[in-house]
Amino acid sequence: MRKSACLSAALLAAGTLFSTTARAQVRLGLKAGVNNTRLGGRLYDSYAAKFGFHAGVMANVDVTGDGFFSIQPELLYSQKGFAMHSEYVDVFQNSCKAEGTINYSYLDLPVLLKVNARGLIFEAGPQLSYLLRVHNTVKSTVDGTEVSSAYLGGKLEDARRLEWGYAAGLGYQFAAGPLVGLRYHGNFQEFGKDGVRATDFNNARNVAFQLYAGYLLGGQ
Repeated sequence: MRKSACLSAALLAAGTLFSTTARAQVRLGLKAGVNNTRLGGRLYDSYAAKFGFHAGVMANVDVTGDGFFSIQPELLYSQKGFAMHSEYVDVFQNSCKAEGTINYSYLDLPVLLKVNARGLIFEAGPQLSYLLRVHNTVKSTVDGTEVSSAYLGGKLEDARRLEWGYAAGLGYQFAAGPLVGLRYHGNFQEFGKDGVRATDFNNARNVAFQLYAGYLLGGQ
């Protein structure tokens, strides 16, 4: 009975969304920009921010008909990760050093609710991210000799492939179609896979600031 009710509610919601979308004006567009990403959470090592990029497509669904309120799903390729700069002396008085970056390549699917107040845009909504690959360039040395090392998140099998998060930001939409904006993205989940933990990665989450430019066909 409960499954039947849930199915009916889901079908009703889908039908309502389809009906609204069918009546609304839909504009397609492209966007690209720069990412500044790091790890958030209770961290105990020297993890720094790094730069990457994002690019993809978007569809803007004008709900109110005057451009004031819209829904905008996007599909983006996005580079995230962090930089490692760590130098310390271990219990055996060895000089230890680790430097490099761990780069994550994601497919992001944000679905944003947007308010356009005479060109000034406010946006927020959920985001689903899928991890495609991990590229680890961190090199560790002990007394100047390179050694093998492993960091949580340094291998694809260490990290969650699917993450739920959120995005929020503001920007400006020009009447002719161009738009610019600044967005913040965070995650609700630890990015480390269950059962794969390290003390300095407890509660670690991907965090990103995104500066972007784009173009919506048809303008506002």
